[in-house]
Amino acid sequence: MFVRNVASRSAFKIRYLKTYSSADLGSKYRFFPTGSTALIKLLENLHISNGSSILIPSFICDSVTSALECSGYKVVFIEPDRNQLWPEVSSLRQVVERNKIGAVLFVEYFGFEIRGFSEIFKIFEAKGIPIIIDRCHSSLLVTNYDSRVQYKIFSFSKSLPVPRLGAYEMSTGVSVEKSNLVSFITLFLVKNLLFSILFQIKYTGISLFTIRDWLMALRSRALDPPPNINLKSLKVGAPVVSILSDQFFLRRCRRRRRACYQRLTRHAELLGFEPLKLYSNDVPQAFVIKGEDSAIVERLRARGIGAYRWPGPNIPEVVRNDTENYPEANILASSLVCIPLHEDLKLPDLDWIIKVLGSIKGRYR
Repeated sequence: MFVRNVASRSAFKIRYLKTYSSADLGSKYRFFPTGSTALIKLLENLHISNGSSILIPSFICDSVTSALECSGYKVVFIEPDRNQLWPEVSSLRQVVERNKIGAVLFVEYFGFEIRGFSEIFKIFEAKGIPIIIDRCHSSLLVTNYDSRVQYKIFSFSKSLPVPRLGAYEMSTGVSVEKSNLVSFITLFLVKNLLFSILFQIKYTGISLFTIRDWLMALRSRALDPPPNINLKSLKVGAPVVSILSDQFFLRRCRRRRRACYQRLTRHAELLGFEPLKLYSNDVPQAFVIKGEDSAIVERLRARGIGAYRWPGPNIPEVVRNDTENYPEANILASSLVCIPLHEDLKLPDLDWIIKVLGSIKGRYR
């Protein structure tokens, strides 16, 4: 069976190293190992004490809830509207009236701007509740409400070809190590080198995701170290800073992602799929379709396309086990399919995605 491998994310390229310099992102970010770690440190710096209730969507990854609970915060869930991903204004008002909320977290899912943000934000602004935007899916996003939101958290590796790296946006500086090239390569290039090289071999006749899934299955969770929230801020290498501060590269990423999404949308709709609608400010992290077929992800991956569901099995356990109180989150977690979409995709990659989607619908072989 013919297979063309399409990677889930864009790859780091050696040419990115040519621009590293003393560019300073310090006025914007303080860096941490993960986005969840950045969230906890941000809450601490906002003087939101342990035991406070943090309002978060039920449609979220369990890494967020685990970090909050391990740090002594109480989690209050709000259900999304499955048609627009974000909660309804009336539901938010009810939750705020019933609970004393210390802060609220909103997620910009898959790189999409929060719909109805103006009415949503008014609820919390009126009560002086800090609004934190989770930009872990949307590091490239520039929105109409940026000026209204003081606090944002990031997980840059989910959108950009950088190592696993979280941050929160702040007003004070962070130093940059100019000589961090060796550790940058050690932590990132070596870790991903083999899989990156394999993906350059487009026509292998076998899905590389079959290989990766098999290798991942061999690693027992029992061998993983226990959860550890390292709240120490990081100094990041200049190569990382150069990518995050290269406005030409970031603009190119935005243009390419939007163009790829629009092309895939046109064809997917003709095939009978229902993609999430792209609005003017959105910078998609993935091509997201509604796929009720439980086997669609496996069928895409078998043909070399790095599809996945988010948060998939990593939805918080309390949400997954309580479909009565959290029906919308569970429906979204089991029905949305994320298909690779990034600036590295070429026309043959897009055509291959379209062809495989067509074969799933019985239109192409």
